[in-house]
Amino acid sequence: MVPYPAALAEGAAPVNEGRGRANWRGLGQAMASLVYFRKVAESSDSIEYAFGPDASEMPRRLSMDTKSRRSRPVDGKISHEFLKASRKITAMYDETAQWPDRGMSFS
Repeated sequence: MVPYPAALAEGAAPVNEGRGRANWRGLGQAMASLVYFRKVAESSDSIEYAFGPDASEMPRRLSMDTKSRRSRPVDGKISHEFLKASRKITAMYDETAQWPDRGMSFS
């Protein structure tokens, strides 16, 4: 990743993409990433989580198979937010042996 002053020297300009995401025009790299998630449904073999970039607005859903620990986006669209939420949910399960009710991932 190119540091801030060097990025400006190369002609890149910071662009706010909304909801806490920033991108450097010309570099195509996100500077920060934030995703929230919360459990919305649970059955004997799967859990559904809502997730999104804002704790008050989580428009997307992912389904986690509790036996295989594999997830899939309910809308079929694999995105960076989906991957972050899925990985964080799995990591929290690995730490506690319980599926989390809610959480967030920031990087």
